Amino acid sequence: MGFKRYWARQFANPHGFGRGIATFLMNRMNKQMCAVMQREIKNNTTILDIGFGNGYVLQKLIKQSNSTFYGIDISPDMVRTATRRNPKATLALSSVDHIPFDIKFGQIYTMNTVYFWNDLDTALKEIHDKLQLGGEFINIFRNKEWLDKTSFTKYEFKKYTENELVDATKRAGFDTQLFEIKKGVYYIKAIRTQ
Repeated sequence: MGFKRYWARQFANPHGFGRGIATFLMNRMNKQMCAVMQREIKNNTTILDIGFGNGYVLQKLIKQSNSTFYGIDISPDMVRTATRRNPKATLALSSVDHIPFDIKFGQIYTMNTVYFWNDLDTALKEIHDKLQLGGEFINIFRNKEWLDKTSFTKYEFKKYTENELVDATKRAGFDTQLFEIKKGVYYIKAIRTQ
């Protein structure tokens, strides 16, 4: 396996020897995204983190919110690491296609995971179904233009323009708003209205 493909796989599913380096780099690269989530996080509700990685961002959010936190991740290594870091959260090994919790959430968020979902429409429909009426989904991501400038993203990554993600989110039944964080970095705030 080539060097770039190896690191693309680590960003998609951190595991084994490279997981510590991958999650350290992700946490550093995602500082502005984390700041957005810290601003948007709600109180007095149930919240689901999709793709919590090593639990670094989740830990920050738990400290500032009195909400009840759940999470899913596709990496067994990350579930173990994040569970140690966040004993108050309920975390599970799962993909976004089949969220395993039998509850409705007031808020669901994800940062930099949409590239690794098996099927975009299936995942967004599952998120919609797991939200309470009036619940909010926040999807923070880098767009196709930004990702195309990074060589390792030609492996493992599904790339979307911001408009493609807005359209897909609307197809899933959400009312959506798009916000630019900086060039190439966006977030969608989507509300379940039906």
